[in-house]
Amino acid sequence: MSDIRDQSIQENTASKENGDISDTSSDFSSGSDSSSEASTNSNFDSEKQACQKFLKHLILLMQKILMMFGRNKKGIIVQIFCPIIFCTIIYLFSNLQPLLESQMKQFGWTHELTPVKKCFGSNCVSIGYSIIGDPQDSYQWIDIIMKNVAEDNQLKFNEDVKKQTVGSSQKFF
Repeated sequence: MSDIRDQSIQENTASKENGDISDTSSDFSSGSDSSSEASTNSNFDSEKQACQKFLKHLILLMQKILMMFGRNKKGIIVQIFCPIIFCTIIYLFSNLQPLLESQMKQFGWTHELTPVKKCFGSNCVSIGYSIIGDPQDSYQWIDIIMKNVAEDNQLKFNEDVKKQTVGSSQKFF
């Protein structure tokens, strides 16, 4: 086992001499990596350097813009204030939304519906409904809805509110 470790160390030193910059800080015997702390610190430093570089470029670009538009004051005013105005408008609309929603009724726009008047006479149906579909299928959910319509309008289901047909659209005529 020590021969393998000695051989890997010799290979690593030879690769360093040849200019190979691979990670050689791993511990081969335990499989652990002793460079984890160093890599997190270097990541933090590289991110910090990238942020500093970005800010430096941003400042230089702002100075360039000020120099370019130094003679044309309208251009710089538009370029600076238009985004501010647009962001302000978006902010105001987002803050006005709860106010506008509170003024609307909770369940959307409603219309006052007058009750369906009861039809009087022999074989008179106040509300007749037909279902387009397979006659062998059960359409109980439609019957439940129509029962509620009958109750809301103080009508009797299967007398004033009746299912006319179930089938194809040809049966309606």
